[in-house]
Amino acid sequence: MSYAERKARLKSKTEEEMKTLEETDFDEFFEKQKAEYEQTMRNDYLQSNFPEEQKVNDVVYQLGKNYLKWPQSYHYEKNKIIVHHTAGDTSSFTGKESVIAYLKDVYKFHTITRGW
Repeated sequence: MSYAERKARLKSKTEEEMKTLEETDFDEFFEKQKAEYEQTMRNDYLQSNFPEEQKVNDVVYQLGKNYLKWPQSYHYEKNKIIVHHTAGDTSSFTGKESVIAYLKDVYKFHTITRGW
């Protein structure tokens, strides 16, 4: 299955879930719609006011023959990143490699273990 087919399938599934929510739990449906709208507004603001900060140099959609749930984007001109993930212990960081390993673990936990 290609990335485009996978993306279309996910969009269709999300639309079906939202339709079911609209019919069964309007409050949750409204909250999800509101959250999506707020995320879109934040993204639009950042793109409009800080276009150079949003520049993506490369995107990887699959690793080997496996599609990534969250594609990896590469921003070669970045000097710093901030990851808000308070569940982990960062006292053991000893350098760049340990930070990269931690970020990979966070990604695996959320995408594979949690299925997000």
